[in-house]
Amino acid sequence: MNTSSSLEVLVTFAISFYDTPHLQQVMPILLTYCRESLEYSSDVMCFFEEMFTLFEETPTLQALMQSFSAEYLKILIVECCVSDADDEVVATRSKLRSGLCSVKEMCNDYFNILTTALLQYKDNPRVIESVCFLWEAVDTLPSQLSHISIHRP
Repeated sequence: MNTSSSLEVLVTFAISFYDTPHLQQVMPILLTYCRESLEYSSDVMCFFEEMFTLFEETPTLQALMQSFSAEYLKILIVECCVSDADDEVVATRSKLRSGLCSVKEMCNDYFNILTTALLQYKDNPRVIESVCFLWEAVDTLPSQLSHISIHRP
């Protein structure tokens, strides 16, 4: 089941059944896919963008998406790490960029999660760069982080 086409079917299913209990059962599977690769995480971003259009109108979806988006962000912190300026990772990250605003809007703790990661991984430059990428995608970097060089395509 770990294929891009399986993930596409699962995302389509999740979007189609956003207002049913099935969505709650599908979300952990989507997170499992995200842990597999950054490319899969990027594929799940279309789910976020679609859910964002329904987010305000569906109160039951709000709580579910807040929890899911927080877990998704934690996965992205690790998956977005670039080793030796890996062009493929940098290109995939740039595809994620536009959808991160939707994730931020659904995740009440977006910046708290990033700040916690900065403290937890303060000695890991790859994670610090990843956090800065995720931060800068949705807002201006704080002055303390402005010296961090972010890999760009």
